[in-house]
Amino acid sequence: MIQGSFRKYLFLLLAISSLWSGLYADSSRVHIGLFYEWLVFSAVVTPEQGEWVMVADSLTYPAQGMLYVSLVGDRVLFRGENGMRRSCEKLLLKPADSTGVIAIRPLHIPAGKRLYRGILKIIPEPIGLKLILETSLEEYLAGVVYTEGGGSAGIEFYKAQAVLCRTYAFRHFGKHGAEGFNLCDGVHCQAFLGMPPSGHPVYRSVTQTRGLVVTDRNGELITAAFHSNCGGQTADGHNVWIGDMPYLRPVQDTFCLHGRNARWTRSVPLSDWKHYLREQGIPEEMLHSNAGLDFFQPERTDYYRLGNYTVPLARIREDWGLKSAFFDIGIGQDRVILNGRGYGHGAGMCQEGAMKMAELGYNFYDIIRYYFHGVTIQKFPGKEEVP
Repeated sequence: MIQGSFRKYLFLLLAISSLWSGLYADSSRVHIGLFYEWLVFSAVVTPEQGEWVMVADSLTYPAQGMLYVSLVGDRVLFRGENGMRRSCEKLLLKPADSTGVIAIRPLHIPAGKRLYRGILKIIPEPIGLKLILETSLEEYLAGVVYTEGGGSAGIEFYKAQAVLCRTYAFRHFGKHGAEGFNLCDGVHCQAFLGMPPSGHPVYRSVTQTRGLVVTDRNGELITAAFHSNCGGQTADGHNVWIGDMPYLRPVQDTFCLHGRNARWTRSVPLSDWKHYLREQGIPEEMLHSNAGLDFFQPERTDYYRLGNYTVPLARIREDWGLKSAFFDIGIGQDRVILNGRGYGHGAGMCQEGAMKMAELGYNFYDIIRYYFHGVTIQKFPGKEEVP
């Protein structure tokens, strides 16, 4: 008992002395804003694996069992299962080593419980609690790849996804610098819903591609775009974002044609469709009859055309909440039928196509170079090119 107590006491002392000095010292560490798309005012935080300490301003306590944290005024109030009740200006929870796992379950929002490895910082803000996770870059990437790519794909797909996610992270590393962290966990950056199941292949995919990124002909990190399914043809990058990106040119993709998201259909009232077209500046006289309202898109294009008038397909997709901007329009007696292909913006790597390529034996180099023209896969910051 004495030896066990001494070890715990020594761990607390070491944690206090090293916590702040080492927080930003390792360049392989990242700081992620958690639950960024929600307003979090209270949460249950539970160390689920390993020994943890919490540092409330300058005071350190062992962290055991469930901890209820909430925003009260301009302070963080925390209550433990043992009856402890304190408030502070900033609360940190730190594991004894890299195997520690902590669970966070915000209250009163439908986000659910998520598991993380790393140091958790909780800061009071006027609009809620700011939750920041400091973790290793590779741990973060494993979570992103699992969130963005799902849990049942092949290893070469996961490798391709890992390289693209790493490229995106490096390119946008300072996106939230003014807020005190590098990236957020929402689709605003890359979706990150915590750690994957222990032993999942995504960990191996991240490790085996460690440091690899994708660069363009000028040696710059690319816009590492990906989407669920392109519907048979990827989109030109300039149709999705402003600027010329030669590596994001349309690709004819037969690999995704039988994917889950390859096809979709939407039916809307004809009267609603005509009303929408009026709002987009189509003259009334062109809408008296249904002639010319049909639209066929055998290959991706930018606009829905009605005579000399056009409406951007990307705008139609956004306004109507469609799965993609790659669709045909058929006119019935009182309905408009949209027959669509693909899911997502369509630029860059088609995930369902890439999964099929991996299944057929293509490696991650092949997959990335299939969807991105003239790119180089190399070690960041670019000294070890991969043949």
